[in-house]
This record gives sequence, structure tokens and C-alpha cells, in this order.
Amino acid sequence: MENKQTLREKILKLRKSQSTKIKLKKDKKILSKITKNPLYKSSKGILFFMPIHGEPDLTPLIETALKTDKKIFLPRTDKENNSIHIHQIKSLEELKIGAYNIKEPHHACPKIDPKKTDLAFIPGVVFSKTCGRIGFGKGFYDRFLKQTKCYKIGLAYEFQIVENMSCEVHDVPMDEIITEEKTIKNL
Repeated sequence: MENKQTLREKILKLRKSQSTKIKLKKDKKILSKITKNPLYKSSKGILFFMPIHGEPDLTPLIETALKTDKKIFLPRTDKENNSIHIHQIKSLEELKIGAYNIKEPHHACPKIDPKKTDLAFIPGVVFSKTCGRIGFGKGFYDRFLKQTKCYKIGLAYEFQIVENMSCEVHDVPMDEIITEEKTIKNL
């Protein structure tokens, strides 16, 4: 079994090598699966993420969700404490480039109690068929997810799914993973 860092490097290389055309096709398939998901339809407070390093792009879905009665949350990075805080946005205009060159809510956007999140879409570098997740290694999402009991959906491309991998006690598993090809549930 490959160690976490080797897996990260291998998958990030694959993710960055995707052509824009192929990535857009895959993103559309992922977004279509999300919009058909009953939990997405019924959730009121949803945590999204803005993509970095070739992650699935949820921007079109965020734009659509902002026109509904759903509350849209995005993470804001606190580099000093290696953590994220979630903030509610009412428009994509409220985003600015923040830590790690990620678009995040302006500091004036209201900070939200993590418990108000019904559903969280979580990025990752590698996922297992048993819904394990490896991120970039700083533990931002793992620490955040321990503060909430929301339903967690990892979003990935099919090549990011591995048979098995070593997860540690602090690695929070997903309840479900959605790729362009399938949905994997944590049973």
C-alpha cells in the first residue's frame, strides 16, 4: 500500500494533467448527480468549496443555489490556527482571493456555527472505496467536520478513488462520494 504522500503526489499529477475539455465534461456529470440527490434537494444549509489544483468546480451549482432559499456556506481559512471557519454568502461577488490562493468569503460575510450545516461537499486528493479521504495534509476539513454532524459528500474524479489506503484516527470518513461515474455510500 502506498503511503499518503506518494498517493497525494500521484493523484495530484493526474488531476493537473486533465484537459480542460475533459474536466468540464466530468464536472457537468458530477453536478448533475448532485442536483438529483434527494439530500441536496432537501438541505437548507449547504457547505460548498471553491476549487483549487483541478478539483471539481461547483461554481455553476453555487450560482443556481444562491437563487433558492438554501443558505450557502463557504470556508474561510485561518492559517494561523490551521482551521477553517464557514461563512454565509449571498453572492459570488462576496468572494476574494484568500489563503492558499483560494477564493473565499470576504471577512464581512457572517460567520456560521458549523452545526447549522445540513450537507457538506468536501474536496479531497484521494478517496477510498470505503469512503476514506486524504486531503492536502493540514487537517483543515477533518478538524471542521468534527464540529458538525452534517452529511458529508466527498467530490472526486474516478481516478481519485483507490481500493484501500491507510487512514489515521483523525481522518474523518465521508458518508458518500460522488464521481463522474458513480456514487459510493459508506455503509
